[in-house]
Amino acid sequence: MKTNFTGKAVSAVMLILVLLCLSCTEHQPEKVNKPKNTIDVKRASKLSSRFVKELDNLMQGVKMRQDTAKGFIPVHQPAFEYTSHTYYSLDELEHYFAWAKQEAKAKGYTLEGFRFYFGVYPETEESGEKQNVMTLFISPAGKKARKQESAFVSMPLMYNDVPDKIMDIDPYNYGGAGDPPKASY
Repeated sequence: MKTNFTGKAVSAVMLILVLLCLSCTEHQPEKVNKPKNTIDVKRASKLSSRFVKELDNLMQGVKMRQDTAKGFIPVHQPAFEYTSHTYYSLDELEHYFAWAKQEAKAKGYTLEGFRFYFGVYPETEESGEKQNVMTLFISPAGKKARKQESAFVSMPLMYNDVPDKIMDIDPYNYGGAGDPPKASY
């Protein structure tokens, strides 16, 4: 009788251990495919740099000249077609955010948020109908995950809390539909 009780107790403990092991395994989410509207970091840098350069040129040209018939007119006009906003569907954003989270984790980053950059497409054939058109693209931001050694408490420094660009993950672009919208909010 003692052997029968011991056998049942061992079986029960083994069953509990198996159930615990099965419940402890993390559910692996489905792999998220790279969204089609990503751009490489080099292209994103060119778009952003052109916007900053053009904006700087425009701001330096803010000096007005007086035209008696038309009043005050800016000396410089933008060298690109400006836009007041862009549009991304909820599905697009959710897909990109899920993919960026997956990529950040796989590449050892802590994804903390996203940066939104303005850019201007270059005047090249590869830009197609978007030549000299303003754009807005999204880039992940976070920090490289580090193992903390020889410390009891993790204490981030205040000046170091701003997340960095994650250059290992392609930004998302090509929002909107059609011509750059000029309507205000």
